[in-house]
Amino acid sequence: APPSAPPTPLVPALFVIGDSTSDVGTNNYLGTLARADREPYGRDFDTHRPTGRFSNGRIPVDYLAEKLGLPFVPPYLEQSMRMGVGSVGLINIGGMIQGVNYASAAAGILSSSGSELGMHVSLTQQVQQVEDTYEQLALALGEAATVDLFKRSVFFVSIGSNDFIHYYLRNVSGVQMHYLPWEFNQLLVNAVRQEIK
Repeated sequence: APPSAPPTPLVPALFVIGDSTSDVGTNNYLGTLARADREPYGRDFDTHRPTGRFSNGRIPVDYLAEKLGLPFVPPYLEQSMRMGVGSVGLINIGGMIQGVNYASAAAGILSSSGSELGMHVSLTQQVQQVEDTYEQLALALGEAATVDLFKRSVFFVSIGSNDFIHYYLRNVSGVQMHYLPWEFNQLLVNAVRQEIK
């Protein structure tokens, strides 16, 4: 019997913003201690090799992509390295058309969260990367097609634990004197809300 065609995806693309809970290899391209590019990471993953995921196997965004009928979403920095600066065209956006993962281990809502571990891509920088992706897709596909793609896609956001660990639990900058736990949470929520706008 001929192999069956893959199922039609439920959405055209998956875009991921986050921290180590959803990083699929962004930090492999950065100078940081927050890396998962060596064993035991990845030993139970499909390839049985470290991928940059902070897990011995798949992470939630992998299962989400699979349930949506999409391939695993590649890291933005991997796509940028492949495309090169200033390159535009349908051939170059192939890896981005079904989604991009911007997540970076040690990232936080507040830009300085996780900085003691080295480089990371903060929430603000990840939002900028989404805007850059939009521009690249709009140049290659046209604005109307890109608007439609983004409107019908899933945007997954998982970020904030590093802020609470870095600032509140470790009491960096004496933040506990200024905020009760739920007040600090509200500060983080307001910051995310502002970035998403």
